[in-house]
Amino acid sequence: MHKPTKNIAFGPMPSPMGGVSVHLSRLLYKSKDEADLELAVFDFRKVKLFRVEGQSGFWSMLLFFLKSSIVHIHYAHTAKVPIAIVSKLFGKKVFFTQHNMYGVDHPSTKRILAIADKVILVNPTMVPIPSKKMVVVPAFIPDTIGVSENVFFKRIASEYENVIMAISTHTRHHPSLIDGKDVYGFDLAIEAVKACELQKKTVLVLVDAAGVWKDKYLPSATIPLNENIDMLYLTEAIDFTSALPYCTLFLRPTRTDGDALSVREALADGIKVVASDASLRPAGVFLFENDSVSSLTSVLTLALSTAIIESPEQPDFSKEVFWLYRNAD
Repeated sequence: MHKPTKNIAFGPMPSPMGGVSVHLSRLLYKSKDEADLELAVFDFRKVKLFRVEGQSGFWSMLLFFLKSSIVHIHYAHTAKVPIAIVSKLFGKKVFFTQHNMYGVDHPSTKRILAIADKVILVNPTMVPIPSKKMVVVPAFIPDTIGVSENVFFKRIASEYENVIMAISTHTRHHPSLIDGKDVYGFDLAIEAVKACELQKKTVLVLVDAAGVWKDKYLPSATIPLNENIDMLYLTEAIDFTSALPYCTLFLRPTRTDGDALSVREALADGIKVVASDASLRPAGVFLFENDSVSSLTSVLTLALSTAIIESPEQPDFSKEVFWLYRNAD
């Protein structure tokens, strides 16, 4: 019987819970069912190697790296380039996943696009001139571990008829900006929801676990946005999947995006989704014009007054990643 082929991924693991870290943690969990593959994930920030059977440190990573056939890089920052160069020097196949349109034009991204043997785009609109080595594989992998009850959001849902949630995954002390504006569009959300003329008691829940925008947005949460709409601004991490069932609508007002896992997660749970047209969205999403408060206000009003439309089942894209691993040669 042949030993499983080892592959190592470099990228962030929870916590905090962000799109890339959730993708990697679920990919690792799914790999346990692949008898011919063994996957490990190394998180440089935590200096830990994550495997199905547990965690270890730097030296275990180095040993696993030397035995690996594929090095799969998920980092957005410039460290991705030296990781790719060292991997090539050791004769490894290099995979790189571009998770966001933000930073596509950066020199480090252009460099790794040239170095990598395989480039995975989570959205087909990310790179204007795709090459033969590029493939499109959305990042969504369903949660198969199970969801516990979220007591906090259950209480919120008992107090309001409409619960609208939006989330951000800023790095602590370093807000993500595009053209000097909040990438996650919380300013758009506040102004648009405030302008909605809703008869039902509604709450807008904004989640900023890093707390980078609390000085700007928190004052808006001290008074109602209008007669029927309140706002909650949370500066602690939440369990997104357990919060979703208590939401009426998930809002994704981002000014740039990749394949937002949160959008597919909400659709898979049968939650209505309103999102910007900053990137290609899955079927079933209510789209508004990027960076437009008036467009968002109109679409929010429409979505909240529309019965839930059954969304197409969201595929498990881990199967495509594992297929690419097997067919790397």
